[in-house]
Order: sequence, then structure tokens, then C-alpha cells
Amino acid sequence: MRTIRCTVILKTFIVVLACVLVILVLVLISVYVSRATYVSYDFITAISTFSIALLTLAYVLTTSRQLSTMQQQLNEMKRTRELMSQPLPLVTPIRFSLEKPRAFYSPPEKSYTGISRYHVECNVQNYGSSPGVSIHVCACLIIPCKEKPKVFHCAAEYIAVLAEKSSLKNFDTFKTSFMFSKDEDGSVINAVRSPHPKDVPVLKICTVYKNLLGASFGCRQTFQIFPKSSDQDTILKNWHSQVSTFAIAFKHEIEQMKRIIDKNEEEWDTFFEKIKSDYSSKVEGEDQDLEPIRITLNNGT
Repeated sequence: MRTIRCTVILKTFIVVLACVLVILVLVLISVYVSRATYVSYDFITAISTFSIALLTLAYVLTTSRQLSTMQQQLNEMKRTRELMSQPLPLVTPIRFSLEKPRAFYSPPEKSYTGISRYHVECNVQNYGSSPGVSIHVCACLIIPCKEKPKVFHCAAEYIAVLAEKSSLKNFDTFKTSFMFSKDEDGSVINAVRSPHPKDVPVLKICTVYKNLLGASFGCRQTFQIFPKSSDQDTILKNWHSQVSTFAIAFKHEIEQMKRIIDKNEEEWDTFFEKIKSDYSSKVEGEDQDLEPIRITLNNGT
């Protein structure tokens, strides 16, 4: 900023000095010509008018440059103030769980599936020095693939205001959760069992928020999902097998339910309850908690 200011002052001084020198030369010429040729004072007046116009132009140019420099200074001061009062709401997953697979019926698509739903419970805490307002939190679950990654989306969460921290142990904590579903082939369950870290599921959480001055910021966090223990592999293997073979294992029952759904609702309910019971008996264990580990954190405006 000092360099810009010195440059403008130097240019202004050069312009004014050049104008003064030009005017001085013109005046001397006009005086000399008037004495030598006895030209009327109209010529001198014209020269003087031209000199005044030239000085006015130089003044306008100099003033515009000064105003531009002042505006740059104000913008930089505003930007500095906005960054000094930046909130930092971070989303911390406290639990990632796989729900025990169950049989579901979706009326809009009229589809029958045996799937697991995935739940993420989170704490949102503001580590910044000022309150965060209009906070939007969204998440997606990604299964890495060589050809095309498989992405599961969920509903976003909105937080109106989140106060700044008052101490390291005193936070205004907002609890939220996300749910991912429609994994009909159990790709998430299978990816969790992968021995290679690059193939495990990736949870991305994006937070967009503002400070009290209206400046916008964003924060993106990436987590990898791992099993909590090796004992979970047997259960997850069974789950993946049951989810991926549900349509085949209950093919005849599903076809019969499609025929009677509009004719006999009570019979359909009885049939569906039997499918849910038979499917549940094949699925081992209960809900499984996994371990989300943060691998990246990017924060910016």
C-alpha cells in the first residue's frame, strides 16, 4: 500500500511540474511574440486560457488517481476487518453407523429393496472469534472407483446463528445428523471392508457461512471411514451378501406382492411382514459403528 501511494504522489508531482513548465514556456513565448510583433492582447488571453485548461485537466487527472488510491486503501481495510472477525464453524462427526439391513417398500417407485441406511451424527462448534450466521452444512458419501465414483447425497442442514467460543471448554454446540440411503447393491458396506485405504468410503462435509459484516466463507472437510475392529468384517460380509442378493432371494414373493398390492391390501401387508421377518433372520448382528478419520481441512473465502 505504501508503494502504491508513493507511486501516485510521484506521478502527480511529475504531471504538475510538466504542466507548470509548459505554461511558463507558453507565457514566455507569448510575451516575447507580443513585444516583437506587437500582437494584440487577445493572443495572450488565448494562451492564458489554454494554460488554465491544461492545469484543470492535470488537476482532474491527479484527483482521480488520488481517489482511486484512497478507494483501494478503504477496500483493503474493509477486507482486513472482515478477516479479523472471521467465524470458524467446524463439523465434527461423533458417530458414523451402519443400520442393520431391512426390507423396504418405496411407494413412488413401487420398488422393494433390502438395504442398510447410513447415519452420521455431528457436533457443529464455532472455533472463530465472532458469531457465525446463516450457516449451511451439506454432506456427501463417496465410494472411490477407477471409472466413476459413486456418490450418495443427503438433505442439508441450516443453522441461523452459532455463537463464538468463550473458552476452550465452553462452546455453543449444535448437534445435527445426516442419513444416506438407496445403496441397493451394498457398495458402501463392501468398500468399508477394503484393506486398501484409498478404496474406503469418503465422507465430505461442506460448510458455507457468513460473519456479522456479511462476508462469506467456506470450509470443506474430508473424512475416511474405517471399521472400528476386525471383528466387524464377518458381520459386514454377511450384510453385503444379503443386500446384493435380496432381489434374487425374494423374486417370487416380490412378483406376487406386485400382483396383489391393488387388490388386497391386507394380504399384501401380511406378505410384506413375512418378507421382512425372513430377511431379518438372514441378516446377522446389530447396527455397526465405524470410525471417521479427518484427512483434509480447507478453509477460505
